[in-house]
Amino acid sequence: MPFNYHVADIDLTLPERPKNRDKRTCSRVKNAWINFTHIDNEGVIWVDTQRMADILRTTAAKARYIIGNLREEDIKKYGQKVFIRGYRLNGLLDEHIQKEKLGKRKDYLLYSECIYKRIRDCQAVEILRIKYIDNIAEERKKLKKLRIKKYSIKVDELTGMKLKNKTAEFSHIRSASLFKFLALEIENGLIVNKETHSIITVEGICDESELLELCKKRSWNTDWYGKFKSYFRLG
Repeated sequence: MPFNYHVADIDLTLPERPKNRDKRTCSRVKNAWINFTHIDNEGVIWVDTQRMADILRTTAAKARYIIGNLREEDIKKYGQKVFIRGYRLNGLLDEHIQKEKLGKRKDYLLYSECIYKRIRDCQAVEILRIKYIDNIAEERKKLKKLRIKKYSIKVDELTGMKLKNKTAEFSHIRSASLFKFLALEIENGLIVNKETHSIITVEGICDESELLELCKKRSWNTDWYGKFKSYFRLG
């Protein structure tokens, strides 16, 4: 198993099953969540798609179709097993709930959603997230020094002006908050003067395409763009 933490091992308070609904069906929903859900070191929930049909109260064929159309970043594959991000699965649940009329299937879907929320909000999972976020914050402080040292940077990488080393900053190309998996990559950032970084922040730049447009508008260096795309194999 590629994950260190498993919901089956967590002390979890579960919601009551819906009244006047089939006990066996509710048990299948509950067991699908409890026995097939895992947590990574970042506190992200991952669900084994083996029992996704039970969670979404759909057929195995439709569950396979949904899995086949998921975005690559929303799944992990280990051997024959496929895992989906919990929040993506919850999004699918919400979609199914809103499309369903009142009745037993909607009750089962709402019950399924409640179990997910209990897992998401439990103390054990929240502690993992807090530790990860704190670690990211500490490691981000080192990015400026690491990049300057690696490339012997003497000038602002966008404006070409002399670098004011003491106040210069590491400016993420892809937003650290939106693309957490790239937050600690020194290739996902440029060393710029504080004034340059302020402009980027005011403009609300979130990714490489937006930054490229800003660079063109201000006649800044754009050489970084090809290097960024090549390094991360973004085509």
